[in-house]
Amino acid sequence: MPPNRNFTIADIAVDAQGNIWSLDGSSPTQSDSVIVISPGGNVLAHFALSLNTLHAYGCFLLNNEFYIVFGSVNPTYPSSVVQIGFSGNQAFVQTVTPFPNNDNMDVASCVPGIPQIILSNPEDPERNSEITISPNPSTDFVRIKIPEAAFNKASVCVFDYSGKLILHRTLKNRSEQMDLTKLANGLYYLIVDSNNKRVMKKIEKIY
Repeated sequence: MPPNRNFTIADIAVDAQGNIWSLDGSSPTQSDSVIVISPGGNVLAHFALSLNTLHAYGCFLLNNEFYIVFGSVNPTYPSSVVQIGFSGNQAFVQTVTPFPNNDNMDVASCVPGIPQIILSNPEDPERNSEITISPNPSTDFVRIKIPEAAFNKASVCVFDYSGKLILHRTLKNRSEQMDLTKLANGLYYLIVDSNNKRVMKKIEKIY
């Protein structure tokens, strides 16, 4: 990923040639392009696309078409599967299909190719590199814990239910508290980015 750029979607899609398809932008929740990256890490293409990607939790390729899945919080395409079309160096929203997904936080992409078997070392720390956010609900503070294997250039954002950015800060330690005392009672979305990993959690602030 080029400097000062962010993947703006939780998951990626991979085509039959092993190229990565995703969205990127200067803000974690505002895309300005579809990006295609080769297996070697080279950027193959950018297709201009301005899109609010709050709660865009996945994308996939199907029959050579590119789709994005949005959860209920996205202000433009809530609970929808959006097909993206391409023309020259531009991308555009082609079709929108309602998708009552109950905010499941993952989708899968399947393409023709040779099956691969991935063997994981049970001692590999990446197997347990989950970022945790607690307590939830919270009356005042939430603690963000990032395992050592996943901690690098970490940041956290809090958005309200409409998608407005409320809080943003850089995390200097693997375990830090975020002060929620000034927030009104209600539901929020907290996004943690660290070491090219992204975790998005729905959190509730209560009195």
